[in-house]
Amino acid sequence: METGHAVVRVDFVQREAGERERAVRQASKPAWWSKGGASADYRLIEPLTDRELCFLDCLAHGVSNKEIARSLSVSENTVKFHLKNVYSKFAVRTRLQAIKAAYELGVLPKPAHQLPAMTRTVS
Repeated sequence: METGHAVVRVDFVQREAGERERAVRQASKPAWWSKGGASADYRLIEPLTDRELCFLDCLAHGVSNKEIARSLSVSENTVKFHLKNVYSKFAVRTRLQAIKAAYELGVLPKPAHQLPAMTRTVS
């Protein structure tokens, strides 16, 4: 019986230590690294190169990595490399965040037409 209590205690202590460690790691991350991604106040850390702008424009048009690679005659890994640079310069983690940041900062012109909001009618 004593052994069972010791195991439970060790598990509890390990879990508590793990939670503390996660809290310390989370506190040391930059503000934009939250689960929700970047906040609405986007910033461009460093200017984008012409090549990065080309890749960003393709993103904004919904082109996949494979299609970007084919159209620009580069490998898919090259596309991923440039997109990773774009994400880091906007301090974002996803394609959608990068596109939104580019529109909000005026790096890309906003599209002329807006898609209608998705609505659901309840009958």
